[in-house]
Amino acid sequence: MAGLGHNYDGQADPSHSHRDSHTSNSTRKRDAPDVRDLFLLFIVALASISAGLVGVPPAAAQRAPDSFVERLAGPDRYATSLEVARAYADERGGKLDSAVLVSGTSWPDAVMATGLAGLLDGPILLVSPSGLSDGALEFLEGVGVSELIAVGSESVLPSEALAAARRIDPDIERISAADRYTASVAVARRMGAGGHGFGSARTVIVANGDVFVDGMVAGTFAARGTHPVLLTPGDRLHPAVGAFIRSDLVERVVIMGGHAAVSAEVEAAVDPVAKHVVRLAGATRFETAVAVADYLRDRYSWTAGGECFSDEIVGLTTARAPYDAFTAGPLLGRLCAPLLLTDPAAVPEASAQWLGPDTNQLIVLGGSAAVSQQAVSGLVAERGIGGRAQAEAYMVTLVNELRAGFGVEPLRHHAGLRRVARGWSEQIPEDGRFGHNPDWLDEYPLGWHLYGENVAREYVAGTLDEAVKAAFEGFRDSPPHFSNTVNPEFTDVGIGIAVGERKIMVTHNFSSYPVEPVEVPPTKPRLSVSAWADRFQLRWESTTSDLPITHWQIDDGGLPGDPPASAWGYMWHDPPQGIHRVLAAACNAAGCSEPSAYTFTIGDGEPAPGTPLEPSVSVAIDGSRVTVSWHADTDASTIESWTYHLEREDSVRLFHEYLPVAQRQREHYSLGPGTYVVYVLGHNAHGPGAWARAEFTVAER
Repeated sequence: MAGLGHNYDGQADPSHSHRDSHTSNSTRKRDAPDVRDLFLLFIVALASISAGLVGVPPAAAQRAPDSFVERLAGPDRYATSLEVARAYADERGGKLDSAVLVSGTSWPDAVMATGLAGLLDGPILLVSPSGLSDGALEFLEGVGVSELIAVGSESVLPSEALAAARRIDPDIERISAADRYTASVAVARRMGAGGHGFGSARTVIVANGDVFVDGMVAGTFAARGTHPVLLTPGDRLHPAVGAFIRSDLVERVVIMGGHAAVSAEVEAAVDPVAKHVVRLAGATRFETAVAVADYLRDRYSWTAGGECFSDEIVGLTTARAPYDAFTAGPLLGRLCAPLLLTDPAAVPEASAQWLGPDTNQLIVLGGSAAVSQQAVSGLVAERGIGGRAQAEAYMVTLVNELRAGFGVEPLRHHAGLRRVARGWSEQIPEDGRFGHNPDWLDEYPLGWHLYGENVAREYVAGTLDEAVKAAFEGFRDSPPHFSNTVNPEFTDVGIGIAVGERKIMVTHNFSSYPVEPVEVPPTKPRLSVSAWADRFQLRWESTTSDLPITHWQIDDGGLPGDPPASAWGYMWHDPPQGIHRVLAAACNAAGCSEPSAYTFTIGDGEPAPGTPLEPSVSVAIDGSRVTVSWHADTDASTIESWTYHLEREDSVRLFHEYLPVAQRQREHYSLGPGTYVVYVLGHNAHGPGAWARAEFTVAER
């Protein structure tokens, strides 16, 4: 992919430029100037371009390369952990309920605490032997923390060091054990208290308890997926860890590091117990971090409502010292950012190659002694970090200066719309089609009132800036595209640019969103259940256009309670056989949603009475296109909606969607080679019916 300033090979070929536009209004809330009148003004204005009265502005001022870099550092490890915690609170809107405290002299406690912090949706703070600093105490009070959990024994985290923290939480909970291995199991069991599951596919992470770097790298997805990090000696599986994996029905074990870190004997002991065992390793610690980043790519996207663990946001820290990044797992997990490693003076090739123009934010953990500024600046320049973001920002500037020339308010660059636009710009070259995104309205963030889309494929020689400007001029000079661009009723735009060989793909997704937050409760949650003979897992999701979800209300007859906003599921063990009914509601500062009800069956037997029967599912594969079709053989008139679930053979979830009853088909254009499993079920007034299952394989192309 070309970055800013790179040249395209070949010459411009205007005959191969394409554009398409579409606009429609769902509601109109105010009278506005007719876009046709603005276009008449535009025709007149074209005559004045050469005089400088109206026209395309010169290239906008670009962001300095290092403005894509955020360094989180303090004068010591304790101050650095406070800076990381402040960044976490900023991502949470300045309000936190919980935080985890660990000793600044015991890195194993920080490693095992990351999954717990992710579950609590709170940061980790390092505590010095003399206790929390005044700045840390002021921070905790300022963001509203009322619950503190200390991870670590009295020998490394003495009660005296927690004395000042008791003004935040007089009853600080402590998790500890005789050694680091059994302590990691104690933390894992604490994560299961109250019915909480362990995230996707009941995953646990196993790392060497004597090697800090592998557990540190795992922290970001341990926090994101709320997975326990279990520590073991490198040459044998610790008995407490093995007992936990067996007794708690863990389905997936991720082993961190090569055989020198976690031996083949450990893997052999785990393999008969877990359904899936994955080892993430490289020849060096830098390559192991890259292997983790590759493994995570888009793996948790369904938990984030968009792209997750891509190269858009990446953490970078030294591989030589443990304490700069040990508390960063919850922050990076929340940002869906993998953690890469570097030497202080230079970034290794393995780490550098993972970054590029699509990287919009590089979070450096630690001061210049840990990661030098020279190394960071060289990396940014060499890899073109921020290139796509600069190109998109330049397009926003061009659009808004055109609007200003006609007295129209500027558009806000909406992050959610940008994800939609980027997704389509990237898919155009993959599937070979050119046109509009058929799913764009389903992908728009909630709360929109108007919508429009411009799409262009531009073959241009020269720099990326010149290509962006040419695409903009094409939009400007085309009446339908111009109409969307200067429509005074649009308030927001998402601009997505994909760069290929000799061409760029550009998508503009326009909409109108309220300027002030709308204080309304969340939408009614969507529920799904995975049920086995001896346990079941409930998953939920809900969206709200403005106010964040603060907590959930779950009622299955009194078992769980009110999980925090970060939670997305529960796992219950040994539930009674038979039919169950669960109620779930999402809550924010404005109140709670209408509850959703889900009825399902545990154990052998028919679905709940009156629910739809199993549909028929077929799969057709034509080159890169996979078409999944389904229909109900009976009782079709009662079905109100469908649940569609697609996962890889290794249980990695790719799609989990709720579709209208009229939809009987789903197409995929970018599935890689491998085996996939699709599930479809129908819903009616009585609840969900029986799942239909189909398996298919996409061959190498």
